[in-house]
Amino acid sequence: MFGYKALALAALTTTLAISGARADTPAFSVNAPVIDNHSPNSPINLDMLFVDFGTEYVTALGFYTAFASSDHEVALYDQDGSLVADTMVSRSGPSIDGYAYQSINPIALTPNSFYFLVDFVGADDWGYGTTRPGTAANIQYFGHSYKYANAITFEHDTQNIAGGSGGTYYGPNILTSASPTPEPASWALALIGFSGLGAVLRRRREPARA
Repeated sequence: MFGYKALALAALTTTLAISGARADTPAFSVNAPVIDNHSPNSPINLDMLFVDFGTEYVTALGFYTAFASSDHEVALYDQDGSLVADTMVSRSGPSIDGYAYQSINPIALTPNSFYFLVDFVGADDWGYGTTRPGTAANIQYFGHSYKYANAITFEHDTQNIAGGSGGTYYGPNILTSASPTPEPASWALALIGFSGLGAVLRRRREPARA
């Protein structure tokens, strides 16, 4: 009996381990202090311009929630203005270091290419930091901008990008990973766990012997 319980526990453990097998890293991190901001001419979009120098996959879109009171739409555009990803993000969703995220199907970023990350803030509050944000290893931050709009939009205007060496708007963010799927070893462990669980279930279905 103990062996079957152990197998069942192993199945449950390896199943839960799948979700944590892929290392998802925020592209940007907060450098304090961050202050509350509100535009008198709302609604607005906040833009972040960055370059990926690695072979990253975007696994989630997010936004800074410290001063937010509503959910936000967040979108990712390439340097030509083509929409790469777009989703609604709940301010009460899964969060990392002040940013709430919504998972998406992993999307490969093109190395050495510019991307515009846009947060439709609308009439909500947003954060402003006096220093530029921290970045993940393969991400280079080029600056931020804002524009007045009634919906999320793309505006290819690098002339209005500011903050490359100073402060920044804390709005949108992404989670990146070097791989779109969990490591193969994790899948192997999961298969072993599922097989053990199947054995337990089959054992329970066997009729009792006289």
